Amino acid sequence: MKKIGTLIALSIAALAGISCLPSLKGHENPYDPNAIFTAGTTWHNAVASAPFACRYSHGCAVFKNKLWVIGGVTQNPYGWTNDVWYSGNGTNWVQLKVNPPFHARMDFGCTVFNDKLWVVCGNAEGQYSNDVWSSSDGDTWVNMAPTSPPPRRMRFGNIAVFKNRMWIVGGLDIVEQTNDVWSSADGITWTRQTANGGFQARYDHTVSVFDDRLWIVGGFNGTTPRNDIWYSSNGINWTQITAPEFGQHCWHTAPVHNNRIMIIGGSYNGTGPTNDVWYTSGGSTWTVATAGAQFPPRLEHTAVSFNGSVWLIGGQVSDGGTVYTNDIWYSE
Repeated sequence: MKKIGTLIALSIAALAGISCLPSLKGHENPYDPNAIFTAGTTWHNAVASAPFACRYSHGCAVFKNKLWVIGGVTQNPYGWTNDVWYSGNGTNWVQLKVNPPFHARMDFGCTVFNDKLWVVCGNAEGQYSNDVWSSSDGDTWVNMAPTSPPPRRMRFGNIAVFKNRMWIVGGLDIVEQTNDVWSSADGITWTRQTANGGFQARYDHTVSVFDDRLWIVGGFNGTTPRNDIWYSSNGINWTQITAPEFGQHCWHTAPVHNNRIMIIGGSYNGTGPTNDVWYTSGGSTWTVATAGAQFPPRLEHTAVSFNGSVWLIGGQVSDGGTVYTNDIWYSE
């Protein structure tokens, strides 16, 4: 038995010496919810100042193995923008489109669906918009001219892709915050799946797809930030789970990375920007990765999973909303 144990130990040591095999430390097995998860704990500054202008409420997506940044509100010069940028590594950026045909906008939906990049609704230079645009390469954009359009809506926590459809959940319309749910299988015909999802009407929340469900986290109800969490397996019937350990969050991000939902930054308990990071493998129990990340506190930024890391881009870094940033950070 001792000899067998020695052979096993020697085999493990030999495997560890093969350079093409990664160490288990710090790496996530996406199929094991109990595996080691370190993303969000330590952050690295990839770019101190990107070539695009400082901005917030922009769009971000991973499309054709590249990171994409679209639109938002810039600081210098101040105003809405509709520029399109991409990067193959998160560090080196190329401006692909200076002025695409859609209006400059903020607080819109940006996603990848049916092998296309999409821009949906938002605040188009001060106007509530319900236009829908798509691109197969990020350069040429097509107005989908919906025959049954989505609502004029902004600040709805991004577009979610779920069960072969794009989804809009809640958000702010011309009159008030909402809790209805819309979806489309082609971007042309949009259907109101429910007028009342059962959760309190809100905006500046997040919508994520995880564990074959849609998830809503936090947001703002017009009076106070929230920290409730809801999920749905069909987009129509919603279930609330136990309130999470973290406080009220809005203007945060909730990327899904290595089989976890993460909550990054935002406005914490209505006190201004934060840089805390949380994650969960089931939705009911949350773990704090860090109470104060290396990146400056911020809100209305973007964060996505890309090339094995979580990437954070731009946002507002002041409570008064007067200082924007174009720095880029990542966590492995």
